[in-house]
Amino acid sequence: MTPRAGFDPEDRATTIFAAIGDPVRRGILDALSEAPYLTLTNIATRFPQSRQAVTKHVNVLERAGLVTITSVGRERHVALVPESLRDATAWLAEIGKEWDARLAALEQYLSESSDSNMPEQ
Repeated sequence: MTPRAGFDPEDRATTIFAAIGDPVRRGILDALSEAPYLTLTNIATRFPQSRQAVTKHVNVLERAGLVTITSVGRERHVALVPESLRDATAWLAEIGKEWDARLAALEQYLSESSDSNMPEQ
């Protein structure tokens, strides 16, 4: 598959989509959307993976800018950064506009084609 023109692997939206491509990471984001923050231990109890595996997932989310991690004593608090999804949302909106335009052009073409193929009465 050829990358789209302008594809940039360092692009923020690319990083975000890579991070949310994993179901465990999406589950972590879902859990964080319901609380101002969760500790790593609390997050780990929600998944069948080890705490270390969950920590790796949280670190991927942090590198993508989707969460922040703050040390409070011996605990690490993880909080969602909802505004970080704007880049990905903007990319999806742009792709949606492109497809809407393509589908409208196809609909117009099919409409004109079927009209020209109708027998004269």
